[in-house]
Amino acid sequence: MDLVYASGGSYFHSSSVTSGDWIAVVFDVEAVIERILVRTGLPDGSLALRSGFVELSPRLLKMDATIPTVVCADFIRVGEIVGKSTELDDVGKSVWGRPTRCLRLTVGELGDSEGNDVVFHQIAVFTKS
Repeated sequence: MDLVYASGGSYFHSSSVTSGDWIAVVFDVEAVIERILVRTGLPDGSLALRSGFVELSPRLLKMDATIPTVVCADFIRVGEIVGKSTELDDVGKSVWGRPTRCLRLTVGELGDSEGNDVVFHQIAVFTKS
């Protein structure tokens, strides 16, 4: 599930997803994250995640879009993904206000979709201005 939004589409449909797969969002510059909104699935409720979690990291060690590879360090878990839509508020408190370079969303449990498919409809990140 590397570089999922690189195509510029409004959602990402992933096939053969298993527990432990992850999506990394790498910020061009350090960002202070305040709130995160994650929405998965189609409007009818299919192809959604049942659970997962979000982590933030202040350290980008390596990124190579040609392979593709992203390596970040010192992740801190900031919240759990539960159901089709999850909003994580006051994220800055979880990381003591430190800046973030990488966000990682890890798949826990899949919904009732066939073929282990998941649609990631939105990963919205709100930063401190």
